[in-house]
Amino acid sequence: MSVGHLLFESTFFPQKQVLEREYMIVGGGVAGVSAGFLLRNKSLALCELSDRLGGSASNRAFNGVTFSQGAHYDLNYPSYFGQDTLQLLYDAKIIEFDNLTQTWRFIDKKYYIEEAKNTACLYQNQFYESVFINDQEAEQFLNIVEQFTGRLPLPTRLIAPEYQYLDKISFTDYLQKEKIPISETLQKAIDYQMIDDFGGTSEEISAMAGLFYYAGRRYSDDRFTDFSPPEGNSYFIRKFVQYFPNDSIFLNHLVKKITETKTGFTVEVVDVVKKEIVFFKVKKIIYAGHKHALKYIYPEDASLFASNRYAPWLVVNLVFDKNTFNDEAFWQNEILTGKKGFLGFVDSFSQYTDNKNYRVLSAYYCLAESERKQLREIEKYASKIIENTLLKIASHFQVKQSYLEKKLNKSFLKVMGHAMPIPYSGYLFQNKNTNRSNKNLVYAGVDSGRLPLFFEAVDSGVEAVQILESYL
Repeated sequence: MSVGHLLFESTFFPQKQVLEREYMIVGGGVAGVSAGFLLRNKSLALCELSDRLGGSASNRAFNGVTFSQGAHYDLNYPSYFGQDTLQLLYDAKIIEFDNLTQTWRFIDKKYYIEEAKNTACLYQNQFYESVFINDQEAEQFLNIVEQFTGRLPLPTRLIAPEYQYLDKISFTDYLQKEKIPISETLQKAIDYQMIDDFGGTSEEISAMAGLFYYAGRRYSDDRFTDFSPPEGNSYFIRKFVQYFPNDSIFLNHLVKKITETKTGFTVEVVDVVKKEIVFFKVKKIIYAGHKHALKYIYPEDASLFASNRYAPWLVVNLVFDKNTFNDEAFWQNEILTGKKGFLGFVDSFSQYTDNKNYRVLSAYYCLAESERKQLREIEKYASKIIENTLLKIASHFQVKQSYLEKKLNKSFLKVMGHAMPIPYSGYLFQNKNTNRSNKNLVYAGVDSGRLPLFFEAVDSGVEAVQILESYL
């Protein structure tokens, strides 16, 4: 937020240099870095405002231990997923095909979560193995919604037209129309999972999003195992960028203005560390940053994304001594309320790591859209947020909050005001690139009409490169 003020100050910054590149990528999240991987042998500049790559899949480190500050897992991919994106992940030596299960599995198998350590769900002061409290009720529900297995691939742009009507209605409308019996506890479970993955309840998101969650990679199929390195999905960023040229990544660089020229674009960029202006002359641009910023950077296309809705998230990382808890470690510790707010935490002791000196609990809050403004004053409320999180975790482990305060080494807060686009009814299947104003500027990212999932983010980068390359 403080960096945003540099936009006003930068008017007086010295203009230091002009750099020429063939391609520029705006934004160093999963989409931007995926596009950069495909363009790694080209003349390339990737500009990222933060001091690290990753976006909503970034990480932090403390005394040699690394932990996630956003998206933190993925699942194996069925063979019917998009071949271009699977090929990219294969080329980056991230996945390999398993003939036995007929799925694409991750090569670093040590990062798979053991089934026995997978989940502990707290509901009304009692622990369950998952958010589905009633096994029989859950089985009946899953048997109905999993009829779409194999019909809803990723990326969603490959879903057949005959199923695209599912994006026109809410998930709640679909469940009611099909007369699927939903008890109060089952409704809370469904809403928890929809908020956790998509930032909205079953009333807010489309039936397409809800059905994909359960049928895209069959929910009850044990072939689709959780893959979760301690650093979260920034693991994939690290795997991609090892192939990049050294002079292609510009961290702490704020893209301020994109202006069209006869030969391409001039991009005004603020070096927020040196407080200097750098001008880039480029031929083609992949814009993979948040689209709400377009009204300042490239207003010509801001209207394309005016209907986007974003879920704000807050991540709290708490670093404890390794011997703080005697309890068995579970990966996902879910708090079932069915409402937005505190969703639970990830326990690093359930993940593979070379460093066992600390135990990091990463707590996740998904907030209502109306609460985004409050995040601007996060520093004022930081201590209260930490205290509240410690209280909830103390209750989970049945210890005193004062005990956890003594064992706490360090706490980190990560604010994501626009963490993920909410896939509301009618959000998908609107290819924003169709109506963009300049054929040499293409949009990528899950907030360009896609589900907020890792595979979708990667594919958006793939598609953006394919579009630009088609004009060569």
